[in-house]
Amino acid sequence: MSSLAPSLPSHTLDDLLIFDSVHGVIICKVCQYALVPAEITSHLRTIHQKDTGFTAAQITTIANHCLTYPTRPPTWIKEMPVELDTQAVPFLRLYQGAFSCQQCPATHPYTCLNERSMVIHLKKEHQWSRPKGRQSSASQGGSGLQAVVAFPVACQTFFRRNLYIRYFPVQLAPGTARIQDQLGESSSRLPTLSISEQIKLQLSEKLTGPSHATTSGPGPQHFSQVSPWLETTQWTRYLHGQDLVQTARLIKIPSPVAPQQEDQSDSLLLLLLDSFDRVIEQARTSLLEDRVNVFD
Repeated sequence: MSSLAPSLPSHTLDDLLIFDSVHGVIICKVCQYALVPAEITSHLRTIHQKDTGFTAAQITTIANHCLTYPTRPPTWIKEMPVELDTQAVPFLRLYQGAFSCQQCPATHPYTCLNERSMVIHLKKEHQWSRPKGRQSSASQGGSGLQAVVAFPVACQTFFRRNLYIRYFPVQLAPGTARIQDQLGESSSRLPTLSISEQIKLQLSEKLTGPSHATTSGPGPQHFSQVSPWLETTQWTRYLHGQDLVQTARLIKIPSPVAPQQEDQSDSLLLLLLDSFDRVIEQARTSLLEDRVNVFD
């Protein structure tokens, strides 16, 4: 692994990002997952700008520098084969108590964090069903879930965004600390973070996936302001640098006031909205009175 170190006057970038040359991904050490290169700017701005003190120009410099590394596409990472004796990838979050399907190819086993997801996978992909009838204790282990699933296993995933999540089983090196909870973060694994920072990190991981977005707009944002919708639509990026007060006026529907108080554009917009209302109401009335069939 190699560090990422463009010239920065304030924060040490090596404490935040690292390039994994073996797998071709850039990993955020604090968040403990790989970043999609095109989303590094958004990740740094929405999650780390407040704590690191990075300016907008510095974030742009970092993101551009990251694009010079030979990263692999997230879709390739998701489908890459995994050897049976794969060691845990440094700086990625470790999960224990996971389930791994033994019916899948050995280099690409379906791995998940809960039994329900595994049962759904087995039924859909392998036409598996639980044995019917009462089973003796001697036969339960051979004919039940234990016969087709490895449990518990340790696993990791490079990306946290749903589109690219793919858990893969890993072997723990001797002396690796056991994760106290598969959905929580062990404070012993973050010795460089203060208690306050650990609490923020744990809460942010429970509230969101690969990145954060806020409902307030671009710029430094509080870690608890999470909106998956904003992250998906990328409105914070599109509206960056815009006057949000003026932008909000674009979606404001004019109120029906006296003509002398309206400007010409509002009058035309009101006329258009009224026309839509009449068309919709006529269509609704036609359906209710059976003048047209719903399938026409």
